[in-house]
Amino acid sequence: MQWVTSYYLTYGNCPDDLDVYRDKNDNPVIFKANADRDSIKINQLAVPVSARYFRIVPVSWHNHISMRADLLGCLGEGKPDNTPTPVDRVVPQKCGEPLVSGKKPIPDREISASSFYPNSKDSCCLNHQPYRARLNYTTDPNGNGGWSSLNNDNKQWLQFDLGKDRWVMCCFSIH
Repeated sequence: MQWVTSYYLTYGNCPDDLDVYRDKNDNPVIFKANADRDSIKINQLAVPVSARYFRIVPVSWHNHISMRADLLGCLGEGKPDNTPTPVDRVVPQKCGEPLVSGKKPIPDREISASSFYPNSKDSCCLNHQPYRARLNYTTDPNGNGGWSSLNNDNKQWLQFDLGKDRWVMCCFSIH
């Protein structure tokens, strides 16, 4: 059994230039993730952020880096209700939607990672590819599935390309 126990979040509009999500004192926020492989951990962002790319970077894990995740945010234009809104912005009608696995899921190709296990096209079992990181994805009746990195080190990440700027308010993780 394996799962991520903590992570930080980066975001931006260019995958080569992402900002770390920080608290009001400008310290990187380390989110607690799972304590087991079955429960869902929800982390509310103190201040919602808008970006196209969101990257989860594991900090600690149990046995091996492995997870499923989703982002809760806005499908429409504008900002979530608890974010200051300039007069010229539209308040969205659809906030609080799962952006990765929800009613309008992002394509599999828009979920990427630093690596996955096994990382070989010759392998018969590519069960831990990045697209399997969707929160609602399982590969068998026992609930096995999810993304697993090839290596256990601080250079691993899981990235979601939302296609355009989306406001995100929460990050979910499991497994």
